[in-house]
Amino acid sequence: MEIKADYMVDDPIIVAKKDAATKLATVNKMDYIVIKSSMVGKDDSKQEPIKGLFLNFVKDYASGMFKNLLPVYSLEAACGKFGESQDVEPLGWVEVDGLKLSKDMFIIQATGKSMEPIVTDGAYCIFKANPVGSRNGKIVLIQHKDITDTDTGGTYTIKKYNSEKVDLAGESWKHLKISLLPLNKDYKPIEFSDVSEDFENEFKVIGEFVKLHAI
Repeated sequence: MEIKADYMVDDPIIVAKKDAATKLATVNKMDYIVIKSSMVGKDDSKQEPIKGLFLNFVKDYASGMFKNLLPVYSLEAACGKFGESQDVEPLGWVEVDGLKLSKDMFIIQATGKSMEPIVTDGAYCIFKANPVGSRNGKIVLIQHKDITDTDTGGTYTIKKYNSEKVDLAGESWKHLKISLLPLNKDYKPIEFSDVSEDFENEFKVIGEFVKLHAI
């Protein structure tokens, strides 16, 4: 267990350290967790439980990869791997039941309450990378430099996707507006209007939500 100031928990250096420490702990059949300093010293009766911190990583995973096992990534690492083709190693591999798996699937841990009641704070979610076809009405993991997500503190977010399009000359079209919608009414949508071509090139749909992973 390691205690960090709240503002440091999502720092890229801390995230990288956490990823490395988690791998080492898994090899030694231990658990490693980072706890926000604001959670220390509180009255236990008023303190919210730490959700979804522990996964049963499979040590000998080679033969089960994408057959009955899926890789687990941090949110930032998943965006790097599937959005920018970075060579990123997973935190570990976990067993998944009742779902046909494929090599473009992965698991991440959600942060925050914007997608409640479907995706709760700390829930592990299965995503399918680089989805094709219409995204309207689907829950997706999005990355763009102009996104500032209050839950993750980063340029990526899990939201319900909605877009409005306008027809141009011929058979072409362009996005008039893209809205990233929370399910929790206490949160505001993230909206982009009069979307430019440069914006669309940088706007990345990292993955489409498949289902929650039960632990």
